[in-house]
Amino acid sequence: HIGSKPEGVLVSPQRPPGVELIVGTSDHPEWGPLLTVGLGGVWAEALRDTAWRVLPVTRHDVEDMLGELRGAALLDGWRGQPAADRDRLVDAVLAIAAAGQRLAGRVAAVEVNPLLVRGSLVEGLDALVVARED
Repeated sequence: HIGSKPEGVLVSPQRPPGVELIVGTSDHPEWGPLLTVGLGGVWAEALRDTAWRVLPVTRHDVEDMLGELRGAALLDGWRGQPAADRDRLVDAVLAIAAAGQRLAGRVAAVEVNPLLVRGSLVEGLDALVVARED
């Protein structure tokens, strides 16, 4: 609106295309803290291509989760895109899982979506921490 004053500014870097993943933790009422990994960005809701594990998880667990995704082939390079650095990607997922586990019981969920993956670039572009309602 002309003459209005902005309340804030959001500045976001431009990134080359890559695979967008969602990585998050949540407190399940029966199983406790869970880790979710799946295709992210707009695909998170459209395809619901996700894998879950009860926390804590190991490197092997995360590698298995990535392999379970229907879109796993995207991480191997597609249409000229570089293959994901799996070690770096697993490190990032483990770091998010560890943060979510440390916060379990104090927050309802921790989510990074998208986690952009392009070759050795593994970068969280948006994060959300959901407060507990109780």
